[in-house]
Amino acid sequence: MGIGEAPTFPAYAKATGYWFPKNERSLATAMFDSWQNFSSAIGIPILGLVLLHFGWRWNFAATGVISVVFLALFYAFYRNPSEDKLLSSAEREYILRGGAQPEDRARAAKGAPLAYLLRQRQVWGLVLGFASTITASIYC
Repeated sequence: MGIGEAPTFPAYAKATGYWFPKNERSLATAMFDSWQNFSSAIGIPILGLVLLHFGWRWNFAATGVISVVFLALFYAFYRNPSEDKLLSSAEREYILRGGAQPEDRARAAKGAPLAYLLRQRQVWGLVLGFASTITASIYC
Protein backbone atom coordinates (compact mmCIF):
# COMPACT_ATOMS: atom_id res chain seq x y z
CA MET A 1 0.00 0.00 0.00
CA GLY A 2 2.85 2.39 0.72
CA ILE A 3 4.15 2.02 -2.83
CA GLY A 4 0.75 3.03 -4.19
CA GLU A 5 0.26 5.87 -1.72
CA ALA A 6 3.64 7.52 -2.10
CA PRO A 7 3.08 9.11 -5.53
CA THR A 8 -0.46 10.33 -4.90
CA PHE A 9 0.34 13.77 -3.53
CA PRO A 10 2.97 14.62 -6.18
CA ALA A 11 0.61 13.32 -8.88
CA TYR A 12 -2.38 15.38 -7.85
CA ALA A 13 -0.16 18.40 -7.19
CA LYS A 14 1.12 18.12 -10.77
CA ALA A 15 -2.42 17.67 -12.13
CA THR A 16 -3.58 20.68 -10.12
CA GLY A 17 -0.73 22.73 -11.56
CA TYR A 18 -1.75 21.75 -15.10
CA TRP A 19 -5.50 22.18 -14.69
CA PHE A 20 -5.96 25.14 -12.36
CA PRO A 21 -4.90 28.79 -12.55
CA LYS A 22 -2.70 29.94 -9.66
CA ASN A 23 -5.52 31.68 -7.82
CA GLU A 24 -7.66 28.49 -7.80
CA ARG A 25 -5.00 25.92 -6.83
CA SER A 26 -5.34 26.26 -3.07
CA LEU A 27 -9.04 25.38 -3.20
CA ALA A 28 -8.37 22.45 -5.54
CA THR A 29 -5.60 21.15 -3.26
CA ALA A 30 -7.81 21.55 -0.19
CA MET A 31 -10.55 19.57 -1.95
CA PHE A 32 -8.17 16.75 -2.89
CA ASP A 33 -6.77 16.61 0.62
CA SER A 34 -10.15 16.76 2.36
CA TRP A 35 -11.59 13.99 0.17
CA GLN A 36 -8.53 11.90 0.89
CA ASN A 37 -9.22 12.21 4.60
CA PHE A 38 -12.99 11.82 4.13
CA SER A 39 -12.48 8.59 2.20
CA SER A 40 -10.64 7.19 5.23
CA ALA A 41 -13.57 8.16 7.43
CA ILE A 42 -15.94 6.26 5.14
CA GLY A 43 -13.62 3.42 4.17
CA ILE A 44 -12.61 2.32 7.65
CA PRO A 45 -16.15 1.50 8.83
CA ILE A 46 -16.99 -0.20 5.52
CA LEU A 47 -13.82 -2.26 5.61
CA GLY A 48 -14.53 -3.04 9.25
CA LEU A 49 -17.88 -4.52 8.22
CA VAL A 50 -16.23 -6.51 5.43
CA LEU A 51 -13.68 -7.79 7.95
CA LEU A 52 -16.37 -8.68 10.46
CA HIS A 53 -18.57 -10.56 7.98
CA PHE A 54 -16.08 -12.04 5.50
CA GLY A 55 -12.66 -12.12 7.21
CA TRP A 56 -9.32 -10.46 6.67
CA ARG A 57 -8.61 -12.08 3.30
CA TRP A 58 -11.71 -10.55 1.71
CA ASN A 59 -10.93 -7.25 3.42
CA PHE A 60 -7.47 -7.26 1.90
CA ALA A 61 -8.85 -8.29 -1.51
CA ALA A 62 -11.50 -5.54 -1.37
CA THR A 63 -8.89 -2.82 -0.91
CA GLY A 64 -6.86 -4.25 -3.80
CA VAL A 65 -9.87 -4.48 -6.12
CA ILE A 66 -11.00 -0.95 -5.28
CA SER A 67 -7.48 0.34 -5.99
CA VAL A 68 -7.28 -1.45 -9.34
CA VAL A 69 -10.73 -0.16 -10.35
CA PHE A 70 -9.72 3.38 -9.42
CA LEU A 71 -6.47 3.03 -11.39
CA ALA A 72 -8.39 1.79 -14.44
CA LEU A 73 -10.86 4.69 -14.22
CA PHE A 74 -8.05 7.20 -13.81
CA TYR A 75 -6.13 5.76 -16.75
CA ALA A 76 -9.28 5.74 -18.90
CA PHE A 77 -10.47 9.25 -18.14
CA TYR A 78 -7.61 11.52 -17.02
CA ARG A 79 -5.94 13.65 -19.65
CA ASN A 80 -3.67 16.65 -19.38
CA PRO A 81 -5.31 19.85 -20.63
CA SER A 82 -3.41 19.75 -23.94
CA GLU A 83 -4.70 16.21 -24.60
CA ASP A 84 -8.31 16.64 -23.43
CA LYS A 85 -10.67 16.76 -26.41
CA LEU A 86 -13.61 17.91 -24.26
CA LEU A 87 -11.81 21.05 -23.07
CA SER A 88 -12.87 24.08 -25.09
CA SER A 89 -10.30 26.53 -26.40
CA ALA A 90 -11.76 29.23 -24.12
CA GLU A 91 -11.29 27.01 -21.07
CA ARG A 92 -7.77 26.07 -22.12
CA GLU A 93 -6.93 29.76 -22.62
CA TYR A 94 -8.40 30.62 -19.20
CA ILE A 95 -6.22 27.98 -17.54
CA LEU A 96 -3.08 29.13 -19.34
CA ARG A 97 -3.73 32.86 -18.73
CA GLY A 98 -4.21 32.10 -15.04
CA GLY A 99 -0.65 30.80 -14.72
CA ALA A 100 -1.05 27.06 -15.11
CA GLN A 101 2.18 25.09 -15.21
CA PRO A 102 3.36 24.41 -18.74
CA GLU A 103 3.24 20.77 -19.78
CA ASP A 104 6.85 19.84 -20.46
CA ARG A 105 7.11 16.04 -20.73
CA ALA A 106 10.92 15.97 -20.81
CA ARG A 107 11.23 18.15 -17.72
CA ALA A 108 8.48 16.26 -15.89
CA ALA A 109 10.18 12.92 -16.59
CA LYS A 110 13.40 14.17 -14.95
CA GLY A 111 11.63 15.22 -11.75
CA ALA A 112 13.07 17.65 -9.23
CA PRO A 113 16.32 17.07 -7.34
CA LEU A 114 15.89 16.46 -3.62
CA ALA A 115 18.23 19.33 -2.71
CA TYR A 116 16.06 21.75 -4.70
CA LEU A 117 12.89 20.52 -3.00
CA LEU A 118 14.41 20.83 0.48
CA ARG A 119 15.18 24.51 -0.20
CA GLN A 120 11.51 25.31 -0.89
CA ARG A 121 9.44 26.75 1.97
CA GLN A 122 6.26 25.28 0.51
CA VAL A 123 7.75 21.78 0.69
CA TRP A 124 8.53 22.21 4.38
CA GLY A 125 4.99 23.42 4.97
CA LEU A 126 3.64 20.31 3.27
CA VAL A 127 6.02 18.04 5.18
CA LEU A 128 5.00 19.54 8.53
CA GLY A 129 1.31 19.44 7.63
CA PHE A 130 1.34 15.82 6.54
CA ALA A 131 3.56 14.78 9.47
CA SER A 132 1.06 16.42 11.85
CA THR A 133 -1.89 14.74 10.15
CA ILE A 134 -0.25 11.33 10.23
CA THR A 135 0.88 11.75 13.84
CA ALA A 136 -2.59 12.87 14.91
CA SER A 137 -4.22 9.91 13.15
CA ILE A 138 -1.84 7.46 14.84
CA TYR A 139 -2.32 8.76 18.37
CA CYS A 140 -6.02 9.69 18.26
